[in-house]
Amino acid sequence: SVPFTGKVLDLEDPRFSWEDGSNLKQTAGPNHLAYVIYTSGSTGRPKGVMVEHRSVINRLVWMQKHYPLDKQDVILQKTPITFDVSVWELFWWSMTGSKAVLLPNGGEKNPDVILDTIAQKNVTVMHFVPAMLHAFLESMEQKSEEELKRKLASL
Repeated sequence: SVPFTGKVLDLEDPRFSWEDGSNLKQTAGPNHLAYVIYTSGSTGRPKGVMVEHRSVINRLVWMQKHYPLDKQDVILQKTPITFDVSVWELFWWSMTGSKAVLLPNGGEKNPDVILDTIAQKNVTVMHFVPAMLHAFLESMEQKSEEELKRKLASL
């Protein structure tokens, strides 16, 4: 366990009772930066790609239109955040009322851990790169009767 060294504010402290309890003003718009993701550097040095909020929302709306989720769905968030696929795994569920489930540390490379998580958490949607999808499907055929609603793959 890593000790927390930041400041802690007790919202019940009377010194804060005079503060306005309303929501903060919206400061980010569609053209504002949402995040920076870095290329692999296969052509030299890695480059930062700046992604605006509009691009994230566009992707999520497209995903929802073509692969609709509802509140019964459970997404397995297994892609490292250094890959762009992680963006929809991290945020798509929150706009649909679905749920997201995290794997134990290192579990994304182990088909057995993935299968156990699918069964225990009732996962319905997940993503794979093609090589891992192949290994996962072989393992799934041998060990599981679970049925995923969607198995998404991309390069």
